[in-house]
Amino acid sequence: MEPSRYIEAISRDSYALAAAAERAPAAEVDSCPGWDALDLVVHTGGVHRFWNEVVGRRLQSYKDAEVASTDDATPERDGAVRWFRAGADNLVETLTAADPQETVWTWAQQKDVAFVCRRMAQETSVHRWDAESAAGDPGPIEAGLATDGVDEFFDIWMPAEERPFGHPGESIHLHQTDGEGEWVLHCRPDGISVERSHAKGSVAVKAPASDLLLLLWRRVPPGEYEVFGDEQLLVEFLAWMDLH
Repeated sequence: MEPSRYIEAISRDSYALAAAAERAPAAEVDSCPGWDALDLVVHTGGVHRFWNEVVGRRLQSYKDAEVASTDDATPERDGAVRWFRAGADNLVETLTAADPQETVWTWAQQKDVAFVCRRMAQETSVHRWDAESAAGDPGPIEAGLATDGVDEFFDIWMPAEERPFGHPGESIHLHQTDGEGEWVLHCRPDGISVERSHAKGSVAVKAPASDLLLLLWRRVPPGEYEVFGDEQLLVEFLAWMDLH
């Protein structure tokens, strides 16, 4: 996806997240235990502000990013949604003005503004779903963004997991039903490799891209979808990574 599409998604999903929190500010967010909708708003707004500082000030080191802050203190609950919207607008403006290829610090191997555009679009889309789910009316993540989110999960998040998964010789097949996405995860003694192709797996899941992404992020259980083969392998894979 082009950076401009990520930025559009950040704006769209930020406003939808804020609207859901306004509808049900005290609703518990089951996918984020211990949080209500306004806690989710403050968390996501803080993430937006952090990356706005990284890109806006072109920070180049972890030390600089660690102390990145703004003049905006954490808001009172009755002002949280307004504070969140202002931060989202600032982030969209900063990312729009920046060169996607410009170098900035990130925690991943990719260290440029384009990474921030992608990561913030994905972060905001899932938390938008969280807020809408708490309000009782979750909408799916846009299919193209969700397909990209599955790729991001396997490209960025899975390689960062230090614990071995095991199950050598077995495989997991994810099949998107509303687009071209297919992923086969091959479990090997030295880790998991990902092939974007159609192949038979030890277990397979067929679902729209939004549902596959929400499944990976543990927002929904595998029993909600069409699963073929060794479902226990899928359950163990979904529980394996440290996503906190």
